[in-house]
Amino acid sequence: MLSIKEMNIWGEPLNGLNAELTRNILSHIKKFSNTNVVALNHVPKVVLDVFDYVIIMYNSAIIYSGPVSEADEYFVEMGV
Repeated sequence: MLSIKEMNIWGEPLNGLNAELTRNILSHIKKFSNTNVVALNHVPKVVLDVFDYVIIMYNSAIIYSGPVSEADEYFVEMGV
């Protein structure tokens, strides 16, 4: 990530927003740069599908790191 020239970091940008505002904010975030780091606590599937790559943490440990498209399959394989 250090070689990325343009990166934005967002901390809880969707907290307390309704569905319409959430979609609007996500649309704008994707337009800002090719790389966005977004910290979210509670992520509905519709929001998760906007991202290409995720890091999912639980109790300060990374439990999944990879493409969003493979996350469901990973958790099914893990029995979650």
